[in-house]
Amino acid sequence: MISKGRADSRLTVKALERMSVPYSIVIEPQEYDAYAAVIVPSKILTLPFSNLEQGSIPARGYHVRSDLKAARTSPRSWETEAGEVSGAGP
Repeated sequence: MISKGRADSRLTVKALERMSVPYSIVIEPQEYDAYAAVIVPSKILTLPFSNLEQGSIPARGYHVRSDLKAARTSPRSWETEAGEVSGAGP
């Protein structure tokens, strides 16, 4: 899941945790401390860049590449962002 500036609210994170759905969250490096204070750090993927002024496109690309690497162990991958959900899998 791609997130920016939502460490305090985390509505999607809270919903996934209530349903016991495993997830990871993709954030920019400057937000790590805020998210790590409320989310288990092993679930946090930190982008190697920040504030590119291109919206979520670079973060989405990074997330998709990470999911492709993880696909060897998990047959399905879902991406969420700002209320949108997209999925890939068999």
